[in-house]
Amino acid sequence: MERIKRIANVFSRYSHPSDDFAAIVTYQVAVRNPVLRFLLRQAPVAPLVFRLPSLRRALCAYSTTERIVEVPFVLRHLTLPKGSAIADFGCTESPLALHLANAGYQVTGIDLRPYPFDHPNLRTIQGDVLGGVLPGGAFDAAICLSTIEHVGLDAYGGRLMADGDLRVMRELRRSLRTGGTLLLTVPYGCGRLPGSRVYDRDRLSALLEGFAVDAEEYYYKQAGRHWIVSDRETVGAVESRVATQGVALIAARKRD
Repeated sequence: MERIKRIANVFSRYSHPSDDFAAIVTYQVAVRNPVLRFLLRQAPVAPLVFRLPSLRRALCAYSTTERIVEVPFVLRHLTLPKGSAIADFGCTESPLALHLANAGYQVTGIDLRPYPFDHPNLRTIQGDVLGGVLPGGAFDAAICLSTIEHVGLDAYGGRLMADGDLRVMRELRRSLRTGGTLLLTVPYGCGRLPGSRVYDRDRLSALLEGFAVDAEEYYYKQAGRHWIVSDRETVGAVESRVATQGVALIAARKRD
């Protein structure tokens, strides 16, 4: 019943942010079918939906995106003490900045669009990173969660630049203190996504210039629902056309 309640609360991508890190892992599993959303609100009916496989298959339309593996990766590798300064680049479509602020970090969210949440430990910068909005050497960590792949493309209203991702990454590196942490997630493999890059080994290496990689993980999407941990070579052959099918998750440090 507790599982049903958790799913029932996830009616939209970013509803009901909380200070429970476990909630971050599940918020992207969206119940999109309006009939099922109605049934899940009816307490006596909800258990029936999940106990009858035929009804469950007919009504349940889950969409599990790469966030289901990306956000836990970021939290596992964010080992800084509370009070550390963290930049969350591309924060608007994520409650992560709010969660981290609530956990005691000093968070700066950066996006071209306004951020919908507020917190005493959270400040936001609405603007172009390439416009010099980030102070140099100010942050202990920079998080770039499924964002850098859109920079410089016709996706969220930014400037069109073929090397926009590389230029922004240089700005993020400049904003980090020496030894500062970078937590980066990007689509990985082959193919081309609308408004997004899909990284291969060479382009990812160029993106990480000036960083020493401490940990990397690779996942691919199986059967449209499950994310499977794998190796770089296997995920590198996965093709993404309509939606991301392979991801690279990187934890790195700024070199001297």
